[in-house]
Amino acid sequence: MPRAKKSKKALVIGAGNILLRDEGAGVRALEAFLSEYAAPKAVDFLDAGAAGLAVLDRMKGHTDIIIIDAARMKKRPGAVQRISGDRISKSAIRTTAHDIGLNEALELASFDGDRADVTLIGIEPKDITPGFGLTPCVEKKIPEAVIKIKAELERLGFKCVKRGKNARNPLGKKHS
Repeated sequence: MPRAKKSKKALVIGAGNILLRDEGAGVRALEAFLSEYAAPKAVDFLDAGAAGLAVLDRMKGHTDIIIIDAARMKKRPGAVQRISGDRISKSAIRTTAHDIGLNEALELASFDGDRADVTLIGIEPKDITPGFGLTPCVEKKIPEAVIKIKAELERLGFKCVKRGKNARNPLGKKHS
């Protein structure tokens, strides 16, 4: 008997520690995306911070996972790049302070039989020392990351629409 086709469901994860300057780029890019766009109900959003393995339960049941994170890609600081899942763990691309936790969570999810297609929207950090706020070269590239998030969701078949003024986003924060 043929398997029933699983309905598409995506999880978009903003990862990073906002207390380590550019390490928080993934979280800030997700916030910027959610202040500008809405996605269908089949798309879930998660501000994972530096949680790593703690996101494992939230990954279950999703066919596609998009991770937005600071990543050492040997590019100019602020560079934004889409990296397919098969290249994330098999390359020199490393996310920053919590890379082991997220990579382990993805591997554990696949062992559990719940293998989603994963894409990384990597943002090259300049400074990951303790401090608040992104460096100017990373901050000015957040709109580019937002465009890449939207493009990736739409590539997967999830239509994104501009938000109206004063809309609430799925992370529970109100943006004006």
